[in-house]
Amino acid sequence: GWTLGRRSWQSMGFKRPLIRPYLLGFILGGLQLLACLIIPALLGQLSFERISQTPALVTSLYLAGFLIQGLSEEVICRGYLLALRFPTWLAVLANSLIFAAMHLGNPNVSSLALVNLTLAGLTFSLLFAYTENIWFVGAAHSAWNFVQGPVLGIQVSGMSLPYPIWRTRLQGPKLWTGGDFGLEGGLYCLIIEVLAILILVYLLKAKAEKKVQLEAK
Repeated sequence: GWTLGRRSWQSMGFKRPLIRPYLLGFILGGLQLLACLIIPALLGQLSFERISQTPALVTSLYLAGFLIQGLSEEVICRGYLLALRFPTWLAVLANSLIFAAMHLGNPNVSSLALVNLTLAGLTFSLLFAYTENIWFVGAAHSAWNFVQGPVLGIQVSGMSLPYPIWRTRLQGPKLWTGGDFGLEGGLYCLIIEVLAILILVYLLKAKAEKKVQLEAK
């Protein structure tokens, strides 16, 4: 079969079918991003302004760009690094730190942003371990960025994108909202990432227990 640096495409999560897991991953990633807005919404610190002049072509190009960017980063950080022959904990830690380090040059990066990006890397690693499907994880990553930037008009890891569909305004301390770095720079994001990690750890444990039970039969 096809290989990349002696790693098979199958071991990196390139599995069939493609469309269904990709769509499910995209929906999950978008919902996870929106979950970061639940608390500010409940506190009345969230407002939206529709930008009617946004060209559909621009939004489509954004989508195409983030589909490529999200999948490529996941192939490198999750698909490739997790397939190497290192202890799982070391591979997960390494790829999460590398993922955060890839954003060191971004505008308005902070210590909290790097912590959140490391947690995001851990979340994607656990999601990959659970699904064993790089299409699913890549789509979740792409959806997070696409919904945050081109759809809601929030900075994506410090980068402000022109022509979003909505302009989202978050009131409150920047420590919570992330300020000019975007949601990844604030405590709202940290809460959601920690919850996601706890849920995935539970699901992985349940999956492992089910596997043991099946093997015992």
